[in-house]
Amino acid sequence: MKIKILVLIVSCYQLTAFSQNFKGSLPYKQDNLWGVIDTTQQIIIEPQYKRLRVLGDLDYVQFDGKQLFDINKGVKIDSEGIYANGITIEEHRYFLFNTDEKSTLIDLKRQDTINLSLKYDRMYNVSLLDPKTNKKRDYIVGALASRKMVLLKNNKDLPLAAQKKFDEFDFVYGEDYRSFHLFIGKVKNKSYVYNSELRLIRSVVNTDEYEVMSMDQLDVLAKTLKFDKLRLKCFSCAEVQSSFWSFSDDPILPEIFTVEYKNNRLFVTYKPTEGDKIEVSPELLYGNEFIGDVETLGFGKNEVIVDYRYVKTKMLMFPESELKQIKN
Repeated sequence: MKIKILVLIVSCYQLTAFSQNFKGSLPYKQDNLWGVIDTTQQIIIEPQYKRLRVLGDLDYVQFDGKQLFDINKGVKIDSEGIYANGITIEEHRYFLFNTDEKSTLIDLKRQDTINLSLKYDRMYNVSLLDPKTNKKRDYIVGALASRKMVLLKNNKDLPLAAQKKFDEFDFVYGEDYRSFHLFIGKVKNKSYVYNSELRLIRSVVNTDEYEVMSMDQLDVLAKTLKFDKLRLKCFSCAEVQSSFWSFSDDPILPEIFTVEYKNNRLFVTYKPTEGDKIEVSPELLYGNEFIGDVETLGFGKNEVIVDYRYVKTKMLMFPESELKQIKN
């Protein structure tokens, strides 16, 4: 019987850290259920959860909106609700959790909790840049459960930076789309324009159903404030994220695999006993906010998470007993 080769070539960064540092455990998916495994390929939590959310830089995970797991310490921890997303407050990372009754921000590393007076669906970090002084000011956007929006100052008290609850909002940039200069919030048919210090500098009647300000009004605003041009960020637009490419739902898992480094690149070589040759690249872990060298290898109903900053040579985080030939 011919042996077919599957080779995955993965870009590899921070190679010097690999030999000394690696995470002690990682989630894995088997038969569409998530569990946790350690670096000796021993199961810590049996696959039993349908959904996985990653918190922070792969420091914590939450299963099915209930169970939290500390990846670095390898222990379960109590959850204060369903994880929504993470924000940075005064250089510390907080995670937003929701129950039916309340919203709570928690810094899990420092065990610091902020009980919120309003109920939030999500919260976001934003900055406004003064084009004259180049001074940047940090704020937090809060999307309320009531479908209103608020803009908050970035400190632990989270006071309102703009004294209104907006129906819609957006940020305005000039020549550089990465730098926001103005905040516009809309209440009913009126739009309010704030500068980087959150001082109200203009209010206009706006009957546009879809935008906080029309293009004509933006052009007038640009001339008044002496910008060459101003454009809306469309902050609330839904971003389309691609899903994983994976093998079929009747996978042929590898019987033999090797992991090695060549010219600062990671080679993972699979040798299934049958089937056509397949070449596939890993994907970024879907739906998570951090940008890092964390990817997932999909095998139909199974997934292996690989963190290339902490990878342990010749080890895939999947039960060793299951890394064998599975026939249809």
